[in-house]
Parts: sequence; structure tokens; C-alpha cells
Amino acid sequence: MSKDFDQMWKEKEKIKAEYTVKGVTYQLPESVPAKLILKIMDAEQGAEIKGNVLREMAEALMGQREINEMLENGLTMDELTDLFDWATDQLMPKNREAQRQGKKKKK
Repeated sequence: MSKDFDQMWKEKEKIKAEYTVKGVTYQLPESVPAKLILKIMDAEQGAEIKGNVLREMAEALMGQREINEMLENGLTMDELTDLFDWATDQLMPKNREAQRQGKKKKK
């Protein structure tokens, strides 16, 4: 038995999301990079999140060149947080909604 993942992935619905930061328009990847999910999983396991890890997560999601350009254009930490939240909502809406529901139930 054989499975053609390349064909399956071609047929899978892709997300097309553009965003503008500091006057420059960018595009999100079509799906969540595995590197990002692995870093999030490390963080959920209690691993200490340092600045370089946050940067790696942002680069995994939005691209190294793009993050560097945004930082050079004066992106603030609050703006990066907003951007990261928006981008993950675009790529993982079901996961984000489940997290929100879980937080509401804990209150």
C-alpha cells in the first residue's frame, strides 16, 4: 500500500492571508510551520522561553527576512504580540477557539 502525501497536500485547502506592518505588505505561510508547533509544545512543557526562542517562533511563522524588516522598521513588542496572535488565529482558528473555551471554563 502506498500513500502520496505530495498529492494529498496539493489538494488540501490552503489559507491565503496578507497583512501590512509599518507600510509593508506580507503574506502568511499557507499552513502552520511544524517548527512553530514544536516550539510551542516545548513552552507548554515548562521550558524557559528566552528572547531568542520568541524570535525563532516569530520567524518560523512569518519568515526571518520579514521579522528582521519589521524590527528594523520599529516594530514594538506589543505590536509583535498582536501580529503573532492574529497570525496564529488565521492559521489555527480551531485550536485558538478551543484554548479560549478552556480558559472560560476555568474561571
